[in-house]
Amino acid sequence: MAAKKKRALSSPSKLKNLEICSDFINDKNLPVHPVTERGTAIHKAIETGDYSQLAEDEKKLARVTEWYVESKINEAKEEGFLISKVFNELIVETSIENCWGYADKVVFMKDSEGTTKILLFDYKMGFNKVDDVEDNIQFWAYALGLLERCSHKSTIVEAHVIQPRIDWVDQHTFMMSDAPRLRQRISMIDGRRNQGHLNPQPGVCDYCGIRGTCKALFKKASRVAKAYTGDAFRMPRNFHSSEVEDPEELAKLRRLGDLMASWSASVKYNTTQARVAKGIEIPGYELVHRSNDAKASLLTVGSVVRETTQSQTLFNEFMNNCATSINISRKDFESAMSKTEGLANTDLGQKVVDALEDQDAFTGGKESAFLRKTKK
Repeated sequence: MAAKKKRALSSPSKLKNLEICSDFINDKNLPVHPVTERGTAIHKAIETGDYSQLAEDEKKLARVTEWYVESKINEAKEEGFLISKVFNELIVETSIENCWGYADKVVFMKDSEGTTKILLFDYKMGFNKVDDVEDNIQFWAYALGLLERCSHKSTIVEAHVIQPRIDWVDQHTFMMSDAPRLRQRISMIDGRRNQGHLNPQPGVCDYCGIRGTCKALFKKASRVAKAYTGDAFRMPRNFHSSEVEDPEELAKLRRLGDLMASWSASVKYNTTQARVAKGIEIPGYELVHRSNDAKASLLTVGSVVRETTQSQTLFNEFMNNCATSINISRKDFESAMSKTEGLANTDLGQKVVDALEDQDAFTGGKESAFLRKTKK
């Protein structure tokens, strides 16, 4: 069994929760979620190139991720950059003592003028969309560490997040001039750590190691419980679940926990409905619509191109022309075909189109709406 990685007190992946609540501590006793466990396996397969321990659907996720990474490296090469160093699982340290972490893949590149471009890739294999790279504090920390590693003023960090399970990618470029503001925000978060600035929030407390003894959390929970159920709800005498052994008291605590989960889900649903159905503006939140036009999985399209053409050269050229997302729209597919010599306006190209039509590869999705915190 491989040794567990050491984690920094203010690791990049922990910074978001620490910014919300200064005393957040990862709960080491929580069982590893199956999605997290399989995500770790996919990360390892991408790093080592060994897919033997992956299920077929997991192999697809790994391949799509690797295709995206390769496409971005090729884009940089076309801009005149050459690879100088490539790292998997690179330890990225910052000038803030307690802040360092592991980046999935980092590619250092330079052009003829001496400009350094650093491609940073982070693989997310979960189903919950992470924050956009531009505002994501985890990427701020990685970018800061990489910028501090290079002294040249023209150094840039092009950061990418890849989340293939939900067909989502995002990128943002950090400049050397961004370093002071990145450092200031992260320093503030680290400086407030364990200073008692408690702020119980869903999605944070769920993973915190002190939620069973957090007075702020249970003050909030008790007020909600009384308001939600009236006098019928009997409050526990001790909210510190780790200290309770009495079966009746444990039952009260469990009921309180279930109640809070139900209340949270109800609030999320009804606030979204209030905004969508009644047009009520909710301060601090914006209504976001996500429309899925007709798209096809890049994995499916790539496989059809390779199998139909039986040409690795055509396949590579086509992928370089269209590998900008995990899925590809019909419009982008047609554009990529027109740019690929040997597929544009040829019988072979038509065979590719026909094969995709036979598979009903391009499908559309209905529009969905959700509330998102307003960006500051």
